[in-house]
Amino acid sequence: MPFLFVFMVVVVAFQMIAEAISKSWGTIGPIVLSVGVGFVVIALIKRTRRMNELDAQKEAARLAAEKRRVDAEAQTKAERRERQKRYRDELSNLCEQSLRFFELMSVALEQADHFLSQAESDFREGVYSPFWDSIERSAQELGKFDSFVKAIHTNLFRYRETRKSYEGAVPAFPIQMSSVQGMTAAEATSLRMQKVVRSAQRDPHFSMIFEQRRTNQILIAGFTSLAHAINGLGDLLTSSIEQLGGEISAFSDSMKNSMSLNRENTSVAAERIATEVNSLRQGAKSEAVEIRIRHEHALEMLNNIQRRRIVRPKQYDDGKY
Repeated sequence: MPFLFVFMVVVVAFQMIAEAISKSWGTIGPIVLSVGVGFVVIALIKRTRRMNELDAQKEAARLAAEKRRVDAEAQTKAERRERQKRYRDELSNLCEQSLRFFELMSVALEQADHFLSQAESDFREGVYSPFWDSIERSAQELGKFDSFVKAIHTNLFRYRETRKSYEGAVPAFPIQMSSVQGMTAAEATSLRMQKVVRSAQRDPHFSMIFEQRRTNQILIAGFTSLAHAINGLGDLLTSSIEQLGGEISAFSDSMKNSMSLNRENTSVAAERIATEVNSLRQGAKSEAVEIRIRHEHALEMLNNIQRRRIVRPKQYDDGKY
């Protein structure tokens, strides 16, 4: 109730009381009345001041709470943006790393073939230890190839998990089924190595040197010796490539199903995605073109190795080999 209204009510009430008192008390009545009014007015002023202070405290508390809420929302948004940036960087790094592993596959396979050719030359010349040195180096290169397959497999798993949390336009994983088909070139190289070794083992001199070295340790993951690697590399490569192919196929199917579901609910996220896509379109387009070119070149190298053809320098570019 407003202070002025209360005060007027009190004054009117005291006037009525004063008239009654003056009739019975005479001149002392107004004095008593004035003192009483003074006490009441002081009490009302204190109460009003206290109420104003409480209102000010409530308003200050409300403003402080609102500021905390706004600050918390801003902090949450900043943290969300930072998380999304980390997810984006992680996805890009996984794609770049996987593509680099794919490019290195042809290098490892070329080296494996090179050492096999050297081993064939060593065999014709009848040099025993250099022959097995070349076989061991070829096996090590095939071991590198297998490690690249496994690394891509691991990256694909991390990519699938990270993209679940990323809310923007996801960069495409560069390794596809065509990539996996190109990797089967390593199986042909492994078969070639086994044939070369088999021919050497029929020769007693080469076979004797092999028996001396068969238990030597070899730096290939999963194998303890040269003999172990020669006998097991083919199956290991086939298993690794098939596992990766299965994961790539399953991932492609899940992506198709996800795209089908998204078409039914496009309007929910369309505006947000469109905004981000527009902002990244030029950079993403350029990056996608570069990735496609690199992938096609690496795949071409693997296919050429599989067909046992030699790529001519790019400047000729006549499509002949």
